[in-house]
Order: sequence, then structure tokens, then C-alpha cells
Amino acid sequence: MQSVCPGVSSFREVREDHLFYADKTSFIGEFLKDTPPKVSLITRPRRFGKSLTMSMLAEFFDIRKDSRAIFSGLHVSEDRDLCAKWMNKWPVLAISFKEVRGETFRNALFQFGELAGQSCSENLFLLESPRAGAREKKRIASIYDGTASEDETGTVLQTLCQALYQHYNEKVIVLVDEYDVPLAKAQEQGYYNKMYSFMQSVLGGLLKDNTKLKFAILTGCLRMAQESSYTGLNNSTCYSISDADFADKIGFTAKDVRKLLADTGLSHKEEEIRTWYDGYCFGRHNDMYCPWDLLQYVRKLQSEPESMPSPFWINSGSSNVVKICIGRTDYAVDDEIAALLDGEVIEKELNEQLTYDELEASENNLWTLLYLTGYLTKAADYEPAEQNAMPLRIPNREVHEIFARKIGEWFCDRVQGTDLRPLYDALWSSDAVAFAEILSSLLMDTMSYHDYKEVYYHAILAGLLRAKYIVRSNYESGLGRSDLIVRDATNKRCAVIEVKRSASPDSMEEDAGRAMLQIQSQKYAAPLVSESRTVIAWGMAFNRKSCVAVCRQEA
Repeated sequence: MQSVCPGVSSFREVREDHLFYADKTSFIGEFLKDTPPKVSLITRPRRFGKSLTMSMLAEFFDIRKDSRAIFSGLHVSEDRDLCAKWMNKWPVLAISFKEVRGETFRNALFQFGELAGQSCSENLFLLESPRAGAREKKRIASIYDGTASEDETGTVLQTLCQALYQHYNEKVIVLVDEYDVPLAKAQEQGYYNKMYSFMQSVLGGLLKDNTKLKFAILTGCLRMAQESSYTGLNNSTCYSISDADFADKIGFTAKDVRKLLADTGLSHKEEEIRTWYDGYCFGRHNDMYCPWDLLQYVRKLQSEPESMPSPFWINSGSSNVVKICIGRTDYAVDDEIAALLDGEVIEKELNEQLTYDELEASENNLWTLLYLTGYLTKAADYEPAEQNAMPLRIPNREVHEIFARKIGEWFCDRVQGTDLRPLYDALWSSDAVAFAEILSSLLMDTMSYHDYKEVYYHAILAGLLRAKYIVRSNYESGLGRSDLIVRDATNKRCAVIEVKRSASPDSMEEDAGRAMLQIQSQKYAAPLVSESRTVIAWGMAFNRKSCVAVCRQEA
């Protein structure tokens, strides 16, 4: 059975350890079929396989490697003329900035210094080269041993590029992975301007008017505005998630997923996996998957065959983007987020020239950020009413769950400091009146005066209960899917909750009763009786800031 290992970004390790690899080497031939741009920027959300792609390119081009074995049997190896001209024929300078993410500018500079020293360590042979210049050797040595100034350290890539050219008498291919992580972290921590200036010195001389450069490929999450002076990237060719070029070369296609599931004996899970992890639209491909999430689940299934899908992406670090959007009460985003959670499509004019210092400058910038970071995707089958608008939707169940959880977290942050023990006591003592009064009070103190959709109340309730208990949303139970299953493992008790949104205050009691009848008719509580000493069914109805609840003990 095929082995998988999420998070391995070394192409050589994947191939030599016989891990699953979706063959994306045709990218090389497509990129080289015409004269490549001097500087190319490929933008994709985090965790979509950019680092593995860059490692694959480094292994293919690097003159210091022999890569014939690890490319054997792959698509690119079929083009013998291309391999004869390009495989292991060029000096390569490859670096990743994904670990330059300091909490302060000083900390980030230290991390960059460590990275620069590592890059010099990988090229120490240049110090013995009779062809490399004395100035370049001296600077490489000082960066390596940590005695270089901040300004000298900032020139490490330009210096190494120059020395590699001198040594090989060939132009250098430069590969910079996750080039924008330092800027993203700097924007988050409040030192963006300092980092912006520093990164200009790092990449400016390397990319702009560098006669020793064969070509450069950079990856990141956001592109830079054409009018930006940043590092010469204003003259780069950008391939974003909206572009047709190379759209299926980073990320898994449906075909890749079918092969993965066949190779791992999990083809029977295809429909479940499609629901949870498919749905991204890149260029003309509207069936793209995030490899990291999918591989996480496949690996879990290999060791625990009864495992359920999970929102693995929520721990990726980038999900705070959703929370930022939800928390912007100065923008009218609540209704549209609720519509998205309800499966609807919204239309927005996006700013794909977005820069990190402009993320929250306008509502449209926030929607753009959610699109570029993968939390929304283009609704390919939807015709927008406005010519310049992009139809947007939540791509899959995983991202839907992330939105719902972030709404719950946001609500919990808003009620931080409130003693929630009375709410929990009312839940387990079947005190429907007290539970509804406490929850209504929390809504009154926290929410704006909106008539929220049912899914919003669902998310808020799940967030409050998840703070203390195990909560599963839309969990298969009985003859269907209950809204929430709440487990108190310590005391072996469960609550089954069904949520309704009422059109008016007058219908709330009736709607709460309908929710209870649904639990009983669909037998949501039945499978839980055998595993818990206590099972309580709850029907709840919400209207604006009010809640009505009914409950019944099932076991």
C-alpha cells in the first residue's frame, strides 16, 4: 500500500522514500516551452504544495546534482531533448523564507541571519573556487560566521548569485519559496514598514537588472501591486489562482485524488473526501484539492480506519484571516458570511493587486484576502450580475467548518470574562428556561441587531460549548445529521441539539418544538444511548437576540 507523509517538502525525499507523488513535472516543460520571464511569481494559498514544487525545480536544474533516478518514470523524463538541455545543467540558488516570522523585527532579522548563514553553508565550496571574486568570498565568509553587518547580510542572495556565476560561468536560476511570509508576519505584528525596507535590500539587487540571472521563480500567497517599487517585482509575470497558466500544477486535481485513493486502498472514501476537501477553482480547473489536508486525512485513515474528516487547515496558522474578517464590525460582512455559510454565492469586486499593508483598508480588500488565501473560491458555474464582480463561495465542508468555528471563537472572545458555568449546568440539568435566558442575555450583550441565519446561531452555540466539551457539527446520527452532538466524556453524558431560526418571536416555541420532533423522528439520540449514562435532546429556536429551548431526557 502506498505510503503518504504530509508536510514533506523535499522532492528527493518523496521520491527516494517512495511516498505518494502526484506527477506535476509537466510544469517544467510548460514553463520552458517559450523563453521564461526573467521573474515569475506564482501565488497560491498556504499548504497547496508550493514548497514541494520549488524543491522539484531545484532538483531538476541544479548543476551539482544527479537527478536522473528521482525523475525516472515521471512526465518530464519523456522529453529527452529538454532533459539534455536543462536537467542538472545550471547553477541554482534556492531559498525559503517561510521560517522568517519573528514576533518582532529584531527577532525576524535574527531568523533571517540564521537562514543566510545556512545558505552560505550550502555554498562554502565557493570559498575555494579560483574563479569566485575575493569580495564575494569575504562577504560569504562573514555572513557564514555571523560577523556580517545587517546591510551585508541583506545582500546574501545577490552575493551568492554573483559568486555562483563567477564559478560556473553560467547564469543562475533563483528559486525563492514563500517570499512574502516575512511581510505577512510583519503586518500582523506591526513592523511592516521596517520589514518592507529590509526585503527591498534582500531581493532588489537580486531580481532587478541582474545580468547574472537566468530567471527567477518566486512563490507566495499574495502578489505585489504593479505600481509597487518592491524589489523589482513590479516587472514580474504573475501566475495567480485566477490565471489559466499552470492552474493544475500546484494542488491536487480530481484525477490525482482518484489515483491517491486507489493506491492507498481508500477509493470507497472518494465521495466523502470530495465533499470535505474538493471545490477550489484555479483558472479553468474547478476541482482542485488542498494536498496537505487530504494527505493528513488519508494518513489518519491508514492508522485509524474509522476516522472522520477534520478541518486540518484550521491549525495551519492562516485561519486567523477568517477571524479578522468576522471581527470587523465597521464593515457590513455579517449577512454575507451567513449567506456563504448557508451555501449561497456572493458577488464582489476584488483587488488582486492587494498588498499586505492594505489588507483591512476596505471591505473589498478583506474579501480579496479570503479569496487569495483559499477561504473563498470562484463559483465557476455562476454568472455574476456585474461585469467586474467575482462570484464567490465557500469551497468545501472543511472551510465551512473553519468559518463556523471562527464565528464561535469570535463570540467566545466577546463574552470572555463571563462565567459560563450556569449555562453548562442548565444544559445538563435539563433546565430549558434557564438555558434560554442565559443564552439570550449573552446574545443581547454581544450581537448587533441582526436577524441572523440559522447557521450563525449554530456556530455561536457550538463555540460556547466547544470551550468545555467535545462538539461535533452536522454529525451522522440515527437516520440523518443532527446539528450538534455535545459530549462530556468525564461524566459520560451527551446532548443532541437541533437549531431552528424563527421568522418571528411568536413562532419560537413552535419552532423549538419542531426541532425536538426532528430529533425524535430521525432518532438522532438512539446511537448515543449505549455509550452514555445520560442523553438529553434539545430543540432550540432563535430570533434576533432571543432563544427559546425545550429539552427531554432520552437516557
